[in-house]
Amino acid sequence: MVYQLLIRTFRLTLAKTFPTLAVLFTGILFSHRLEPGVYGQYLSIWVIVGVGTLISVWGFPTIILAFGTRLPEDLSRKVSRHAVLLAGILSPVCSVVLGWMDPSWSVQILILLAVFFFSQSLFYIQEAWMVSRQGETVLQWLNSAYAVLFFLIHWLVLTTGFNLETLILALTGLSLARNAVLFSARKKQDPAVSESIPVYRHWFLFGLNDSLQILSRWVDKLVILAIAVPADFAVYYNGTFEIPFVGLVMNAVTAVLTSVMAEKIRADFQAPAIIFRASTSLMAGLIFPGVWLLFTNREWLVVTLFSSRYEESVLLFGISVWMMVFRIGAFTTLLQVNGQSRELVTGAILDNVFALLPMVPLYFLFGPAGLAVSILIGGTAQGIYILIKGSGKAGMRFSEILNWRRLGFRFGLSGLLIGVTGWTLLASGWQNLAVLGITTAVSAGLMLFWLGKDLSRYGIGVRSLIKGA
Repeated sequence: MVYQLLIRTFRLTLAKTFPTLAVLFTGILFSHRLEPGVYGQYLSIWVIVGVGTLISVWGFPTIILAFGTRLPEDLSRKVSRHAVLLAGILSPVCSVVLGWMDPSWSVQILILLAVFFFSQSLFYIQEAWMVSRQGETVLQWLNSAYAVLFFLIHWLVLTTGFNLETLILALTGLSLARNAVLFSARKKQDPAVSESIPVYRHWFLFGLNDSLQILSRWVDKLVILAIAVPADFAVYYNGTFEIPFVGLVMNAVTAVLTSVMAEKIRADFQAPAIIFRASTSLMAGLIFPGVWLLFTNREWLVVTLFSSRYEESVLLFGISVWMMVFRIGAFTTLLQVNGQSRELVTGAILDNVFALLPMVPLYFLFGPAGLAVSILIGGTAQGIYILIKGSGKAGMRFSEILNWRRLGFRFGLSGLLIGVTGWTLLASGWQNLAVLGITTAVSAGLMLFWLGKDLSRYGIGVRSLIKGA
């Protein structure tokens, strides 16, 4: 298959698309139908899910994607059992943390949430195994069914009289059922070439890195959750929510790239850097127009999606959307496949330090917007560090690890065609919906044009690295 990398990424992206849409539509529905206080309490569950479940699996998915096909079956099973045990221990801790942040949660709901958190963690573990065995098609169909049932559960609970405990119970049952189906569909591992890999040492450091990474991305929401009432938290969350499709595409790219790089690094130590350079150019052509599109239409999008009660979220959204710029590359893959777990941890520490240090003064100066800016600062510091270390490991200059000229041109042209066009139309009195339609058409045109150029430019090179041709 000529574009194996792109096809696997597309399938995994599609597998994550419908659950993401279900969560997005549910959030929009609840923001319009529930009071801000109740809506904020509901959102707090997903903050803990986002942070707690990734900490509970403690880097195990990264281990499997980086080394899974290079480990003997007996060691893989042993590590898997330990990962499930660890998730079972840490998941109740996440529930306790949520109860500590908001004492209004009942004991019954917290127990249910502990089971739900464990089930979600178990799915991340199984999902990593499926990706390492190229099982994206199974994930695609399973997640599509899950997404439909997920939305239907929310709709039924909302229309029959909203009850949070009933909702959590139904979601827990759905999550457990998805795990059961996925477990029955797991492929048997092919015989692996035994390599001397210190799995547990890397596992600890990968887990520490992943935990620090997720904390740096969510620390602002955790701070607001701890100090603000649920209604204020809802305002902040709606303004800083991660654009779902960017996140899911990059998660898919990261997973597939890590798997492919891990296979090819044994033949060519520069292969990961070459694949990374190609993938970042491709992703920049898709993401940069999206950044300018969302920033230009931020006010209409926030008010329309979440209702006029969340107008204060517009400024926060305008700041947080620029974090998408750092999603053009799966930066950590450069170090993961080389086993550079210490450097990954150092980069994650830098991210947290540069985010936390300015957080307090920026919060006092600019309020919640200061928290969003601090996250942007931390992400910048980490990205620079990982690029420097990754280029050194590949034996390449820092200027070679990314095509800076092409990236700069695409960013600037996107701003000129989308941002300037949108602002000019708005200043001329055009309706918001018409401006959104025009800027969306321009964005789509740029994306398709650059995608076509990148496929023709990198198709043969990427194919030779993936297929060994």
